[in-house]
Amino acid sequence: MNRIDMSDKFFHGVMFDTEDNYKRLERLRNILRCGYLLSLHEQSKNGLKNYAQDELYYSSNDDKIYLSVYPNGVYSNVYTGKENVRFLYDAFDMTSQTFYFILSSNLKKDYNIRPGNYPKECIILSRIDLYKYLVGIGNPGCNIDYRLITSYYLAKYVNSEINVNELLKSMKVIYPFLDNSDVVLALYSICGSNFDSYCEDYLNHSLESDESELIYYGNYYGIKKILEEENCDIKLYDVSGYNVSADKQLSRVRVMKKYLCNSSCSKGNYFSNMQKLYDEYGIRN
Repeated sequence: MNRIDMSDKFFHGVMFDTEDNYKRLERLRNILRCGYLLSLHEQSKNGLKNYAQDELYYSSNDDKIYLSVYPNGVYSNVYTGKENVRFLYDAFDMTSQTFYFILSSNLKKDYNIRPGNYPKECIILSRIDLYKYLVGIGNPGCNIDYRLITSYYLAKYVNSEINVNELLKSMKVIYPFLDNSDVVLALYSICGSNFDSYCEDYLNHSLESDESELIYYGNYYGIKKILEEENCDIKLYDVSGYNVSADKQLSRVRVMKKYLCNSSCSKGNYFSNMQKLYDEYGIRN
């Protein structure tokens, strides 16, 4: 699969603070036509209404363009937010509420990028030439159900078709910001002490659901339609940086479901192999 390095990129969410997908998609169209990322002040001058829900935080006179950086990435320790202020979420959390523009690290060379108030937030005080720095659009939807992904890679690990490192690398599709030990803890919470629940909630769901039910499409087709209508050749990537395509995702779902249907793994096989994984990372029942 094609994957880009997300760790050194900047991100700009498209109206993350509204729940109206129609307005969000239309804003995407307007930005593509304009060719620039604009501050709220410039948007107002250009007749683009601000739909932000938090009117205390934003104003029509706001001349800042808000960006975020990748968790545990190159810049996450540079843009750490306002000192002595604790937030329940960071700027990338907000960005990830919707789809977003992925922007090249060349921004760092060409602009004076200032820290924002939130962790992983940074700001630029002048318009950004979108197509000069655009890498793609992230988090467009078309995501495979995490329960199918978990069941599939655990089965391959139990069948000794992938090793521990390959298992943990594969699970980063679901847990892109966790280190290996935390991924193991996540797997332990899923199928360690509550293994019967895992089989019912994850494995059975994966086997019994229709293929279309195992993909969350979100805004994917709305974005694709706008890109086609605006004649824009822009690639789409998931939150881990993998290229997203509906046809490829459906093919992947079919492969994973077929594998699970033909797998001879028993509960005992799963549990004994998972216990070895937990032991390696110092986790005990």
